[in-house]
Amino acid sequence: MDMNCVNLHHIQRRFSLIIMKKIIAKLIQKTGYNISRIPEKSSHPTNEYFQFQRFLSDVKQPVIFDVGAHVGKMTKRYRNIFPDAEIYAFEPIPECFNQIRAISKSDGKLHIYQTALSNQSGDKDFYIYNNSASSSLLLSTEEGRNKWGNEVLEIQSQITVHCNTLDGFCDTNNIDKIHLLKLDIQGAEFEVLTGAEGLLRSGSVDIIFTEISILKSYMNQGGFHEILSTLNEHGFELYNIYKAIRREGRLMEIDVMFIRSDLIQYH
Repeated sequence: MDMNCVNLHHIQRRFSLIIMKKIIAKLIQKTGYNISRIPEKSSHPTNEYFQFQRFLSDVKQPVIFDVGAHVGKMTKRYRNIFPDAEIYAFEPIPECFNQIRAISKSDGKLHIYQTALSNQSGDKDFYIYNNSASSSLLLSTEEGRNKWGNEVLEIQSQITVHCNTLDGFCDTNNIDKIHLLKLDIQGAEFEVLTGAEGLLRSGSVDIIFTEISILKSYMNQGGFHEILSTLNEHGFELYNIYKAIRREGRLMEIDVMFIRSDLIQYH
């Protein structure tokens, strides 16, 4: 075949793909979302996994808390990055917990708990929404239901779950250091931090990676300013903002990394 024809075909195909990507991007933007290229996991400075590895590079067996583990997606990623880590995963939804339990059978350093963390110990109501990843200790707001749409925050069922505080759990289990604390608990992040006053005050937590709802999606949810103020008081700095979800130009929620100031200065 004529090489000129081959090259022309290649150029036409590449041009068609570019046009198609632009069309798809415009269609997605009309729904209120934006798309962008995601850096290769763990290999780019703007990626949270890269920073986890960088700041914990001197720790042989990091202690990682995955609070709001859901079906274990992030748990698996943390294991891949830190093969020797002691990982504590918390997930109160029975169906999701069973999936994590299946993972733990082949992982002796993965400790799983069918419980929720909060600002006090005891039993609490837990609301399972149509989108199970949005389930929470908190009731959804009318604004949240309207803005997220598609009945995402409509209650599917309600269960009673046992809660513990982070301080209480660590005291009971003789854990005096958390290198990475990940929180994805749909509006209740501030409650967990309130229940970790002792750990935060003593400098026992190095990195906090948390989802924060900017839109008031849940009743009595902790605000960004409350979380920022509390962590600043305990010597943490806002290191970076990662995933940001927007609708119609409005910021809905973000993933944020906080790191202890002395750890940043050391690195």
